[in-house]
Amino acid sequence: MKNQKTLAQGAEAIIYKIRDKIVKDRIPKHYRITELDNKIRRSRTKSEAKIINKLQNIIPVPKILKTDEKQTIEMQFIKGEKLADNLEKLDYKKISKIIAENISKIHNQGIVHGDLTTSNMIYVEKDNKVYFIDFGLAFHS
Repeated sequence: MKNQKTLAQGAEAIIYKIRDKIVKDRIPKHYRITELDNKIRRSRTKSEAKIINKLQNIIPVPKILKTDEKQTIEMQFIKGEKLADNLEKLDYKKISKIIAENISKIHNQGIVHGDLTTSNMIYVEKDNKVYFIDFGLAFHS
């Protein structure tokens, strides 16, 4: 794809940046039966998009632009830094408070992130916001 840059690859998906958006493309698991794999990837994609949309007005999360049956999600690109790479230079008390408040808001919605690490948070310095990303393993509790 033209103007595509791979940002990350995890166990579940490859993340691309294409112009001003992020594309999360769930990769097939060849050890699974194809029909089951397709069902799982579709279900996780749909669930992740629904959860992010539900949290849109509650905590900072990327805006979902589009989802499709090919197990991809297109979302807003957040211009910031991965929190894990910047913790040493930030006021950890202030950042910890922001994170705790947002986790509380997520849990108040009955949602468990499922992979809550500072690698799944983006810090935007100019707004002093911590965006939560990667809700691929999130679920309602």
